[in-house]
Amino acid sequence: MPMPPPPGGQADSPSHDQPGLAMLDLPRLRGICPDAAQLNRLLILAREHLHSDLVRMRAALERGDAVAAAERVHHIKGAACMLCRAGDGLLGQLDAARAAMLGCVTMPVIADEVKLMEDGLLKLDLQLLAALHGPAA
Repeated sequence: MPMPPPPGGQADSPSHDQPGLAMLDLPRLRGICPDAAQLNRLLILAREHLHSDLVRMRAALERGDAVAAAERVHHIKGAACMLCRAGDGLLGQLDAARAAMLGCVTMPVIADEVKLMEDGLLKLDLQLLAALHGPAA
């Protein structure tokens, strides 16, 4: 399931109380970037890097390089740890996918873990996009 392409431009300030942003730790992110424009740039950069790492992970899996794919998942988890609330299920999905990649002998063995992880990343991407665009007017 492909992620939407990363956004390109300035967006409205994210709203703290938007429904559907349960994964994101917006209060902590606002502490890191108190200026709305800085926060927007952080969210845009996060989307771009998540998208890039996911593309590289998929390419590594297609060529059968589970170690390179696991390295990309490690990068994605680093971003998710900064963006997501502690205890979010995505972090566990990333750990499970990475462990499956490092322990796999054949690629079909890890398909279920990768699918769960990609579903979680799609949800994170959609929440980043929603945070960038703020509440509907």
